[in-house]
Amino acid sequence: MERHITLDQLDFRLLKAFLTLLEMRHVGRAADVLGISQPAMSLLLARLRQVSGDPLFVRGQRLMQPTPLARRWAAPGRTALNTLGQALNERETFVAAESRRS
Repeated sequence: MERHITLDQLDFRLLKAFLTLLEMRHVGRAADVLGISQPAMSLLLARLRQVSGDPLFVRGQRLMQPTPLARRWAAPGRTALNTLGQALNERETFVAAESRRS
């Protein structure tokens, strides 16, 4: 039976950690990119594993390899984080001809 995950079980740190680890494939390097310690990164990965019920990444010969679930989460995770980043940084432009302000 597949686990049902709700959005309140995740936060942006977890999503960012997941995507960074997916890109770097190395816990220490991912931690460096995020500006956190390796133990802190390991704790985030443990939380992701708890929420997902999946290891998400397994040790390969040299690098961490994503599980099928991690590969399925990759594109939607990137899209969600990028969309949110764009929305947070979007600035409304003022067009005088269209304004109804007085």
